[in-house]
Amino acid sequence: MTTAADRNAAVVAAARAYFTAVDNGLRTGETAGILAVTTRRCSCRQMATFVRSIHAKGTVHGAGCEIKSVYLSGLRSDYAAVEIGVVMNPFRVANARGSTVMQGHEESGNFLVQMLPVASGWLIEGIDRV
Repeated sequence: MTTAADRNAAVVAAARAYFTAVDNGLRTGETAGILAVTTRRCSCRQMATFVRSIHAKGTVHGAGCEIKSVYLSGLRSDYAAVEIGVVMNPFRVANARGSTVMQGHEESGNFLVQMLPVASGWLIEGIDRV
């Protein structure tokens, strides 16, 4: 039998999984992890497109994100919400000659991650900056 603590932990883990996948994607260009934890309707899948686009431009230096805080803000049988504080690291994209073709500055913010239950756990349905 699943306890309330187990459900809470599963929801928080699912929300963390998205930002861990984003961190990995920004560093490596790999986007399967982002897509695996989100529903097809989630606008947060645009992050996978962004990751592919920056890696297509050249070599990425310094990219990534760090989770700074996690707060379970709502949990029902059909919905969950987690507020996550994240810092996006500054990055630079260099072409084959070493010239900077794109850069991003450090950015921090809080995001409300909304999730739906599925047979295998929880998938992200939406992410809003709060």
